Amino acid sequence: YKYYTFTGDGSITVDVAGVIDLLLVGGGGGGASAQNINAGAGAGGGAGEVNGITNFFVNPGTASITIGGGGAGTEDYVLPGVNGGRTGFVLGSLFATAIGGGGGGGAYNLLPGVIGASGGGGGERADQLGGAGLSYYGNNGGAGSNDLAGGGGGGAGAVGADSTGGNGGNGGSGTNVFSDWATATSTGETGYYAGGGGGGSEAGTVGAGGLGGGGDGGVNSAPGQNATVNTGGGGGGCETGKGGDGGSGILIVRVTI
Repeated sequence: YKYYTFTGDGSITVDVAGVIDLLLVGGGGGGASAQNINAGAGAGGGAGEVNGITNFFVNPGTASITIGGGGAGTEDYVLPGVNGGRTGFVLGSLFATAIGGGGGGGAYNLLPGVIGASGGGGGERADQLGGAGLSYYGNNGGAGSNDLAGGGGGGAGAVGADSTGGNGGNGGSGTNVFSDWATATSTGETGYYAGGGGGGSEAGTVGAGGLGGGGDGGVNSAPGQNATVNTGGGGGGCETGKGGDGGSGILIVRVTI
C-alpha cells in the first residue's frame, strides 16, 4: 500500500476512477474543571470516532479533506468541555465522516457528560453520569461521584471508568484495530487511536488518559493535560485551572500499489 496522511485540512486529486481505503479519526472532546468553587473536579473528554472504510469507490476529481479539531477544555465549573470536531472526506457526491468526542462534565452543572463519538465523563456529582458513545468504536464516559472526583471519558476501545474513593476515573482505552495504518504512517500512540481523557480529582489520584492519546486528569491546582494531537484522544479533567484540550483528528488515504 501507499499511504497519504492528513493532519490538517487539505485536498487530494484522484486521476483515475477506482477504489481507495480511508481511515478517519474525529477530534477528541475537551476536559472540564471545577474552577472557582474549590470543591470537586471536572471530568475527562470522550474520544473522537474511528472510522475505517475499505473499497471506497471514487471517480476522478479533487477530494476536500477536513480534519476535526480537538474540543477546548473549560475552566468554568458550570460548562462542560467542548465537543471535538468532525473529520471528513468529500469527493463529488461521496462523503465519509468521523464525528468528534463528547466534552467532559463540569463539577456542578448537574448535567451528564456530553454525548459524542465516545461520551465525556460525568463531573463530581453522584447523579452525574457519563455521556453516551454514539459511534461503532465509541463507548460511554464514566460517572462522577460525590467524593470530589470526575469520571473518565470513553475511548474507542473501552468505557471510561467511574470515579471512586476521591480518585478520578481513568479514560477508556482507544483501539488498535488499525495499528498497521499507525505503524505505516508513524501516527497514533503505539498503534492506538482515540483514548478517553482521565477524570480530575480534588485531593486523590487523577484518572490516567486512555492509551491512544488521552490526556491525564489534574489534581488540586494542576490543570488537566491536553490530549496528543492527531490521535482523537480526549482531554483530562481537573479541579482548578483549565481542563485539557482534546486531540485533533487525522485522515489517512490508502491505495494499493
